[in-house]
Amino acid sequence: MRVEGDEITVDLTGSNAEVPTGFNVPFEGSLLVSAYYAVRTVLLDEVTFPEHVPQNDGVFRPVKVIAPKGTIYNPTFPRACFSRFCQTQRVVDNVILALADALPEKVTAGNSAGIHFCSYAGFLAESAEYWIYLEVNEGSYGGRFGKDAMDSVDNLMANTRNNPIEELDMRFPMRCDQYELRPEPSAPGRWRGGIGIVRRNRFLVDGTYSCEGDRQTDPPVGIFGGWDGLVASCRKNPDTPREEVLPAKVTGIPFSAGEFIEFREPNAAGYGDPLQRDPEQVREDLLDDFTTLELAREAYGVVFADERTLEIDRAATEALRAKLRDHPGGLSLTDRFAGAALLKVSAPASVAGNAEFGIG
Repeated sequence: MRVEGDEITVDLTGSNAEVPTGFNVPFEGSLLVSAYYAVRTVLLDEVTFPEHVPQNDGVFRPVKVIAPKGTIYNPTFPRACFSRFCQTQRVVDNVILALADALPEKVTAGNSAGIHFCSYAGFLAESAEYWIYLEVNEGSYGGRFGKDAMDSVDNLMANTRNNPIEELDMRFPMRCDQYELRPEPSAPGRWRGGIGIVRRNRFLVDGTYSCEGDRQTDPPVGIFGGWDGLVASCRKNPDTPREEVLPAKVTGIPFSAGEFIEFREPNAAGYGDPLQRDPEQVREDLLDDFTTLELAREAYGVVFADERTLEIDRAATEALRAKLRDHPGGLSLTDRFAGAALLKVSAPASVAGNAEFGIG
């Protein structure tokens, strides 16, 4: 990100070369829109900005976007550009992160910035017809200045709606066995990260599964001392002898009647030093199952005089927080939560006086 005078430039030089599959992103139709959206949502939020700024061509004129021809964000004709959802989400998330130092009170920590856009299909012999069901599974927002994040919602530039499980159960030969918040805790921060979903869908007949997914290898990034979030995952027949871990992007995976699939969408990242979170908020997080006793102590430095009533020991809490401030780092939840990356990271370097920002 570069700011020069009254212009801001999003430079994607160095992105991957275009690919022969459908994962390329149209420059004008998708990339420009993503960059415009990210800049507007940070700088001209309609709720907080003191003046109404109309949504028209003029408001986006100061935003420049660079993407070299022949790369995944500016493919040459006639490259396919069908499955571009996740790539544009990453652009938005990275623009927000790149502006964190310059606009700390207007950005979020790392968002889920990815989806599992699924297609289930099969053939019903009794009706001699094919069936197909499309589903979008969303994630969560990162913590923001002054507020905890939103859980399990449409994230960033997705513009999709939740599919009611009743529609699936009534109209298609599938059943939703589970649909709820992920059991793993939210990413610690002065303002915690959001929690994604866990969903399990079962095939009642033989069928196939395809998906345009993402964020199964790198977690949403925490800022200003907040912790990273949790990656997504996709498993076929989870917790059974037939369990199979599926990649984020697949085509035509066969499922037999009775087999099922599980998604866990990302837990987004935390904002700010967890040691600055009000101990009473940590107690509320425990009561809501948004965190654990171990995290309350290790990440937030909160000590309870009685773990049954969760009465806070103020003196012990202050002493532990002082100790953790003197000896930061060294904490990791990678092994604790099914290998998902939930790691403490340092705050971005200060860029005071510097008009070029990056995510590093």
